[in-house]
Amino acid sequence: MAKPIINYIYPFDATKDKRITFTFTGDLPYKNRLVIYDAETLSVIYDFTAASRVLYCTLPANTCTNGTKYAAAIQCYDMNDVPSSLSDKTYFWCLDQPSFYFSNVESGDVVTTSSLYAELLYFQPQDEELMQFQFFIYDSKQVLLAESQVYYSTDYLTYKYSGLENEKIYYIRAKGLTEHGTELDTGFIEIDIHTDYDNTDFTNIDVVCNNNSSVVTYYTNFVIVNSVEDGSLYEYEDSYINLTNNSLHYATGIYVEGDFLLCFKIKEFYDTATLLEVADDYYGFTVSSYVYDNGDLRFKLTVPNGLTPYILYSEPFIPGPADIFIVYVKRINNVYQLYVYMKENPAINTNMFFGEDEPEPELPEKYDKWLTTENVPTVEILEGDVHRFIRTDEPIVLAQDMYDIWIGGDDDT
Repeated sequence: MAKPIINYIYPFDATKDKRITFTFTGDLPYKNRLVIYDAETLSVIYDFTAASRVLYCTLPANTCTNGTKYAAAIQCYDMNDVPSSLSDKTYFWCLDQPSFYFSNVESGDVVTTSSLYAELLYFQPQDEELMQFQFFIYDSKQVLLAESQVYYSTDYLTYKYSGLENEKIYYIRAKGLTEHGTELDTGFIEIDIHTDYDNTDFTNIDVVCNNNSSVVTYYTNFVIVNSVEDGSLYEYEDSYINLTNNSLHYATGIYVEGDFLLCFKIKEFYDTATLLEVADDYYGFTVSSYVYDNGDLRFKLTVPNGLTPYILYSEPFIPGPADIFIVYVKRINNVYQLYVYMKENPAINTNMFFGEDEPEPELPEKYDKWLTTENVPTVEILEGDVHRFIRTDEPIVLAQDMYDIWIGGDDDT
């Protein structure tokens, strides 16, 4: 008789029955024998023969133990009870089913912004590694709209879904693959987009009049934050404070209890650093940044949580000198969120210099550009003299001025 060949056995939960399939050349067997070995000692832990004319054997629940590696072999018997050779051993793992889901999004959630940071959580009790994963978004009929690249590092478990349109329904989803080949899927998670928010949630000032004394009292949901340092020791520009090689300690006005939203802005920044440390007697968090070898800059939120801190990462950025980072730290019902946006500083005027000779040192401003060109005298082009067109079709007036720029785009502007 031919020798059976066991198909690949993906990791499975030993607390449940497992069907082990195989291929066999010839007539269907009349009996199948399944032998399970301990992979380390090769001692037999299970040996059972059952009358069956199917190409699989069933391993009963709780025969094996999660976290252990095993080997399986199968033998077939024909109608005359003649046995085949025992198959080659196929090795497999018994592991607890991993947790793989969006930790901050539930199906049916209402999203009030045009973008959503979805935080993917992966946990496996035996520390089986997550080898790769990918994010997907679908329309209301579950037709695929877009998908992310395949990620191979758990540094990218937070993903930004952007361009969400008001009054529409989307489905988000993530799929993954573990170290030993277990396929993971969050399933379809419905999100409803409603960007029209209730203005009462953002009331700046409440006014209360005391009829007895005619005293008017004002209340606001904004908090004044005060520092302990002498403000005259710091440089200020356009509402920014210069903290280069310096720090600032705020002693009052910041609370880490209850629900809150904290926002701060940074400009002229591209570095690895600790940006903000906030703590009281019970709670705290830290916002830091890190520049990777490939040039990507990421922001990181770290919240102490017993032995294992709660960590969130932003998407990667490569900022220009005129870019501004806007960082939000949000906590609702003890769940933290980190949002980071980057935008160009509109106050920066970028002039350009073309030519073979470097401009005189006193001419360029901080963010000016010099593009070397051979055999062309150096000329200065002021930022205000450059006309930019962002549109699908080439504008008719393009090149009427020497330094016009046309950038192809989807919208005529």
